[in-house]
Amino acid sequence: MEGSYLTVRLLLTDNARALVIDLAAVRWVRMHYVGIEFLRLPALELRRLEQFLTAHRR
Repeated sequence: MEGSYLTVRLLLTDNARALVIDLAAVRWVRMHYVGIEFLRLPALELRRLEQFLTAHRR
């Protein structure tokens, strides 16, 4: 539901532990898709996410 707040755990393909986003907000919902804004992401998790995205950028 738009406006909801949640904690998100992402399982990345690096087979490591789940990446934890402490606080995220649901900004939009359309059919089976959602837009989520990460509001609170520990620095270590942010670096890990950035490395993952850089490695998988098309």
